[in-house]
Amino acid sequence: MAVKSQYGRWNVDTKQALLTTVITPGADYEVPLEEMTSSARIMDWIFQVQEKTWASATDVGDLVEAIRDIFGRSFCGGANDAPINAKAVLSKQLGTVFP
Repeated sequence: MAVKSQYGRWNVDTKQALLTTVITPGADYEVPLEEMTSSARIMDWIFQVQEKTWASATDVGDLVEAIRDIFGRSFCGGANDAPINAKAVLSKQLGTVFP
């Protein structure tokens, strides 16, 4: 599945490898994709966003869709918590260049 540039209120920042959303004008929230190094780390970010008072169920669903499109379904296939080489995935999927 191709990675889109926007998922609901979430924008994909390919240069910085972030998912960002505007909470209020001048106040953004960033999810650093480089930190997605395991299924558990991904779930932690999903739960962190879900706990925010500004995040609707649609916002959380859009975040999950973006993560699935970027990292694929296999990161948690078979209920395995295998390590994810986030930089390699982001380089391939988003064209992000890391120093």
